[in-house]
Amino acid sequence: EKTIEYTTKRDAFGAVLASNQLVQEKLVRTTAMVSSIYLLVERVTKDFMDGTCSLPAISMAKAYNTKVGREVVAICRESLGGNGILLDYGIASKFCDIESTFTYEGTYDVCALVCGRALTGVSAIKSAESVKHTMRQKSKL
Repeated sequence: EKTIEYTTKRDAFGAVLASNQLVQEKLVRTTAMVSSIYLLVERVTKDFMDGTCSLPAISMAKAYNTKVGREVVAICRESLGGNGILLDYGIASKFCDIESTFTYEGTYDVCALVCGRALTGVSAIKSAESVKHTMRQKSKL
């Protein structure tokens, strides 16, 4: 919403930024991405309330939402040009927020691995003991 407001009011080279084809494409793309996030969360929430939601479904939603949210904020920051990195316009702080959400304790990666385990039946998540054992075995070579 802030990006739409900014691009419809900001003049550059005698016209508002929103009159640029590439800006409109970015606005449409980010709006569709945000809509997909809302729809996925709505579905997982409904399933959770019904008692039919699995951990992999929750993990998939969290992984997808943080990944797509990160892309949305990056596109919005880009759409504001140089002002996208200034705190005055609100996008830079959102960029920092989504980066921490994406990487906090491996949020995206761990959630993706939980989903991968559900899809394949094989866990790629290794315990600390498993890693230590592997390292000990390698050091004996």
